[in-house]
Amino acid sequence: MNPKLLPASMIAFVSALSFAQMDDEFSDDLLPGLQSNVVRAQLVPLKKAAFSAGISAIVDAVHVQEGQEVAKGARLANFDCDALHAAGDIAKAKISSARATLNVNEELLKLNSVGPLEVELNKANLAIATGELDSVAAQLKHCDIRAPFAGAITMRAAEPYQFMAEGEPLLELVSRDELEVRMLMPSTSLSWLHVDTSFSMLVEELNAPMTGKIVRVGGAVDPVSLTVQVFGILTQEDERLLPGMSGRVQFLSQEFE
Repeated sequence: MNPKLLPASMIAFVSALSFAQMDDEFSDDLLPGLQSNVVRAQLVPLKKAAFSAGISAIVDAVHVQEGQEVAKGARLANFDCDALHAAGDIAKAKISSARATLNVNEELLKLNSVGPLEVELNKANLAIATGELDSVAAQLKHCDIRAPFAGAITMRAAEPYQFMAEGEPLLELVSRDELEVRMLMPSTSLSWLHVDTSFSMLVEELNAPMTGKIVRVGGAVDPVSLTVQVFGILTQEDERLLPGMSGRVQFLSQEFE
């Protein structure tokens, strides 16, 4: 007798049963490496962004609340960057002064009125001023925070007028559109588990069974626990699904002659 996975049509039919019924019905028909054909799993977002303060500054405004849905490119927060803008103006003035001095001394060099060392120093001063402006421009990019993808705000740790040091947590954004089913499986299950293996998942928060399939298998086995990470997706869409929801994944087998 050899184990064989049920076709997707059979999986869809069985998913309508309660998992308690399924455990009873298939308790004598376990897949290799499993003490139960039911495995715990969790829904994890494929896209997640944790924003922190890129500069030390006062928060000018936070435009979102926890739980709020935002579109890609939406403005999430911004800082008071008047000091940086002023530093940028100073750097621009230094560049103008250094360039003018260099132009004059290059002409004087042709007349042997200045030495080549002085011209090289002028070039160095111009490069320093340009670098200062580039540094300010890089910091100004952190003044306005926008959503890199559509999703929901799951954490807000800043308020307007609050001073934040560079690196302090600010906001967290997760995508609800692309959720992955993650589970730990015994390494011995690799004898039958592969990409496109079908499963049925009971999402406990919704009390709803849904079909899915395996899309990736972890690249290494944990030598202590003898487990491997397995990743799947749900092939049914449901707008109620949220990151962090969990449930039980059912793998089924049947014996054949």
